[in-house]
This record gives sequence, C-alpha cells and structure tokens, in this order.
Amino acid sequence: MSRSEDVGAKQETVGELQAELGAALRRERIQQRLDQQALAGHAGVTRAAISRIENGQGGTVATMLAMVRALGRQDWLASLAPQVTVSPMDLISRSGHMPTRVRQSKDSI
Repeated sequence: MSRSEDVGAKQETVGELQAELGAALRRERIQQRLDQQALAGHAGVTRAAISRIENGQGGTVATMLAMVRALGRQDWLASLAPQVTVSPMDLISRSGHMPTRVRQSKDSI
C-alpha cells in the first residue's frame, strides 16, 4: 500500500487546509460575537494576522494557537494528538505472549 493510499481518498492541498482552518476559526469567532479587532486583542496578535488566517492566506502556528486559546477552543488541539491511555506493549505483556524477535516482512526484503 502506498503512502497516498494511506492518506485517504480525498486529498487536500495545504492551501485548501488553510482555508478550512481559517473558515472554522472565523465561524467560531462570529459565533462568540467577536469582531477581528476584539479577538486580536484577546489573542495578543494584530487584526491583520487574524484576517490573513481567516482568509486562508497563512500565518504562523503561534498566531493560530493564540487564536484557538483566545476563543477557548483548546479542545480542538486535543483531537490532533489524542493521549494514549494504553500502551500496545502493555497489551502484549498482559496477553502473556511476548514476541521473541522481529521479522522483516517479505515485501521489505
């Protein structure tokens, strides 16, 4: 299986992803009845930076994180890297069967 097959059927460009993220941030800002200037003040960034991100024109990760935090949506970040609660190695050791060696797959030989 190739890497492109792993990603899924719908592949988006970085620009498309920026536009989606910007639109989501704009929707959340409007839902909270904040204008760009107010959000910029809460986030400690410029209004122009807010506008660029919302319009999908890019920005820094720091600015996006400041926006997310100012909007009180840190829960969005948790979905990016969910916390692992059970280690795969713990599961193996609990089952009583520990592998004694690692074999290379036939495809990699």
